[in-house]
Amino acid sequence: MLMQLAKAVASAAAALVLKAKNVAERTEEPVQQAQVIAAATQCALSTSQLVACTKVVAPTISSPVCQQQLLEAGKQVAKSVEGCVESSKDSTSDPELLKAVGVAAAAVTQALNDLLQHIKNNASGAPPTGRYDQATDTILNVTENIFSSMGDAGES
Repeated sequence: MLMQLAKAVASAAAALVLKAKNVAERTEEPVQQAQVIAAATQCALSTSQLVACTKVVAPTISSPVCQQQLLEAGKQVAKSVEGCVESSKDSTSDPELLKAVGVAAAAVTQALNDLLQHIKNNASGAPPTGRYDQATDTILNVTENIFSSMGDAGES
């Protein structure tokens, strides 16, 4: 279920990227066009990171560390969607294009909210059980340290 929700976010984000591409194609100012393209690219990248993170943490989603990683990836997607909408608003005044971007952004937001709600509803907060507890905890701690040492890769 978790992967399906992440894929729904990815599908909605892909539609948003296409709408932003339409804005960029109709923008005559090269600087604004580049900003829209950069924002759409960031949206695609952050969504890809969300899907990859979901694949990695899905088996151990009961761990608070895994939940936090997924929530952070979700925040990056939300931030990139906002950037895509803002750059589109700055680049065109065409109401039809802006409406299409807004509808697509709302779809991403809804899919993202569904994913985050699923995480919150199914998060027991209990540590992993079974014979691999210590190994799982070690892997999670090392992964968290790696992410911490790299900083927020999604930020520019």
